[in-house]
Amino acid sequence: MKTAHEILCEKMDKEMDAFKKSYESMTPTQVYNDWYIIGFKEEFYEMLSCDFIENRCIDDEIAWLATLENPLQYLYDYWMDCDGSFSHNWDFLIDMLEDAYRAAQEEEA
Repeated sequence: MKTAHEILCEKMDKEMDAFKKSYESMTPTQVYNDWYIIGFKEEFYEMLSCDFIENRCIDDEIAWLATLENPLQYLYDYWMDCDGSFSHNWDFLIDMLEDAYRAAQEEEA
């Protein structure tokens, strides 16, 4: 049986493949204009794909993220709504994931 992290990684692989394909027909200027979302998704994809994340997050958070159709897009949209700055570090990712998980739980309640 697959773990929640394995399911999450499979979903993110599909999401990133589709995301990258969406840029194949764009001009270099169009791609450049999207550098922020590209950087965000690439960075979080790498960080969430790493086994290290399983040891840093609560299983429920990983399992919840694995239920989302496009987890990276969800996190990007969540982050954009927060008006925060983007940081390429583990603590930022984990804090944001915990906040997004709590917000989703509150919406369901």
